[in-house]
Amino acid sequence: MTRRRFLKAISFSALASSLLACPASQSWLWGQSQSNHRRFRLCLDHRLLGIQASVKELMRLANEHGFESIVPNPRELSQYSRDDLQSLLEEMRLSNLQWGASGLTVNMRTDSEEEYGSGINELPKVAEVLSSAGASRIRTFITPRHDHLTYRMLFRRYVKRIREVATILDDAGLRLGLEYVAPRHLRTSGRYTFIFTLAETMELIEEARKSNVGVVLDSFHWHNARETAADILRLKGSDVIACDLEDAPAGIPIDELTDAPRALPGATGVIDLKTFLGALLQIGFDGPVQVEPMLEEYKTMPAETVLKQVAVSLSQTLLLIE
Repeated sequence: MTRRRFLKAISFSALASSLLACPASQSWLWGQSQSNHRRFRLCLDHRLLGIQASVKELMRLANEHGFESIVPNPRELSQYSRDDLQSLLEEMRLSNLQWGASGLTVNMRTDSEEEYGSGINELPKVAEVLSSAGASRIRTFITPRHDHLTYRMLFRRYVKRIREVATILDDAGLRLGLEYVAPRHLRTSGRYTFIFTLAETMELIEEARKSNVGVVLDSFHWHNARETAADILRLKGSDVIACDLEDAPAGIPIDELTDAPRALPGATGVIDLKTFLGALLQIGFDGPVQVEPMLEEYKTMPAETVLKQVAVSLSQTLLLIE
């Protein structure tokens, strides 16, 4: 039987668990040598899928559905004793699970200095909890418009806040990822347009001059910004803190796409995920890749059903870079 017929003969639901749980052992199936095998890890970011679960529940779900990392919840982890935390980390090690990128608890987008300051004051404790658990990545996003601040004014405010946040995180060994947002309706809904491309985001990061700051790449925003592999290939793998993977709804012109809903990876073929993932593979990105389809039905659908669909879509999509 040929390899192509073999793949067709196996149900994708069965293939998903095998490929996602033990990717390194399946290099013969990917048709790749070990040297150019993917280094990024498939992450179960339950928040992006509308799933409520404790860290122990996430571990079980990740193991059952072939995910390789889960997202830490600093508030929950802060309730663990030192011994309980060490036990949890040993369970993760035995399950070959790593931490994905936690969400930043500081609102860097707010116009309220009081709200921002409150988050900054609490950040050292949050960073200490994540560091104690062995987590190393944290993420947030940048809004692509403002009603009152011009581009330069908002740019300067972000530079100041990024430096403050990154300094606290750096003391705890954490790296900060910034996600740009590109759909046209979001960047034109305010009086002033702000950052919505990878190049602009990297300019902001360079201006902040903090070595522990990088970018969060999202295939949907990459597509909406009309970017190509060349944009990603200008980066080093270490420049990318995390990655979101999804497709776009079919039959909608790019300038009419809205931020939600999106589609599961490979569901429509609108976004060139082969090029997107191939570029990540080429630069040696080694962080978490999670799915963010923003589907309303996922909010009420059983977690098991959601994760089966996501696992199948991921297994099919990863075959693009075999």
